[in-house]
Amino acid sequence: MSNDPQFTLRQFRYFMAVARCGGFNAAARSLGISQPALGLQIRNLEDVLGVALFDRSAQGAMTTPAGKALMEEAEFLFARLKLLQDNISTYRDTSAPKLIVGATTTVAHALLPYLMQSCPQPFTISLYEGGESVALMESVRAGTLDAALCYEAPHPDVRQLRLFDEDFMLVGLASRIGHLASIPLACIGDYSLIVGPNDDTKRHTLLQLARSVGATLSIGAEINSITLKIELLRQGHFIVTPYGRYLQEVEAGELAAIPFDPPYTRSMSLMVRKTLGEAATTWLTALIQNGVNERISEGRFRWRHHMSA
Repeated sequence: MSNDPQFTLRQFRYFMAVARCGGFNAAARSLGISQPALGLQIRNLEDVLGVALFDRSAQGAMTTPAGKALMEEAEFLFARLKLLQDNISTYRDTSAPKLIVGATTTVAHALLPYLMQSCPQPFTISLYEGGESVALMESVRAGTLDAALCYEAPHPDVRQLRLFDEDFMLVGLASRIGHLASIPLACIGDYSLIVGPNDDTKRHTLLQLARSVGATLSIGAEINSITLKIELLRQGHFIVTPYGRYLQEVEAGELAAIPFDPPYTRSMSLMVRKTLGEAATTWLTALIQNGVNERISEGRFRWRHHMSA
């Protein structure tokens, strides 16, 4: 018996369309196919996987916990497939140099649509999603990445362009904190927090922040998986994170994102390796800055222009 997967990339693409549109009718229209044909493909995918991917109702279709986990993996899969396609295409098109840019997950999701639509000749771009800021910075220094969008301070081996400022929020169930306008930073220890492992940079930054206001963190869980984090948030835990990290759940009213008082603010920068050519550096910085400006004008991610100290 073959061990090859019994599902297709088309089924994954159809599944992602339903998840993003929140219903089969809207997804079918966006894909240009009939609703029955779409429904059949999704049912076939559910049969192969042996789980329900959507809770169907008259109001639409919401992803189940299995569906949310699959969505996370599917987005990663298609990002990697796009990177693979770009890498292979360089063998037939040497006139279009390829730039590889790394970014934290939230920033990658926010900028990917703009970058893919606004990338004319003479360059192509591949956006590598995921990774901590420290790891991204090291990849730039080592030359594995041409540039990266990360939180870390400037380094003499890279060029830095500060892109935007954003406030980190306390995120948890809307029923628990949705009535609050802000949360005193000194009270951060009152909440059972989800944090990364001991070597996680954001965890160490959060520990330093707590010590600076005389607070002791209450660590409820140590995990990296975004899917598991969402499940723990639904169980009543909390997390300190940029507003856009759980944007879908916040906009749906399931979770709330509350700012601290005083604000806990960090700056996102574009770090470019110094050995990258001037023309490529100028083109890349302009492209990234334009994408950031567009997202700032939308206001959805609550980014704002960087304010110099």
